[in-house]
Amino acid sequence: MIKPTLLDDDGTGIETYQTRLNTDIFVDYNISKGGVTGATITTLPLPKKPEDELRFICISAAVQSTIDKSNNLKQFESINAKKLSSLDPNGRNKFESKNYEHDYYSDSEKRIIQIDKNDE
Repeated sequence: MIKPTLLDDDGTGIETYQTRLNTDIFVDYNISKGGVTGATITTLPLPKKPEDELRFICISAAVQSTIDKSNNLKQFESINAKKLSSLDPNGRNKFESKNYEHDYYSDSEKRIIQIDKNDE
């Protein structure tokens, strides 16, 4: 893992950081005084081999289970495998927990899992 880099501090109290977890998986996350409010996990380029897809599923599940305590690592691995394998024709799928919404997106170049805190 590469040390997180501050990407944005717009003065609103939310800072955006980015880190690279390996050569093709990046995580941007938003932090406020209350903790992490969201994250974007991106793999670029699109995984071509099953082991690349599995690595993305496992790494993203680790990030998700750290932010969203509603499911553990194994549960997120299972959720991710199902959601990514059943993307709708527009390349999208969703999972909603008690506190977070997880949006799955894929196109011809990349795969993304976006985690956002639900409005309270």
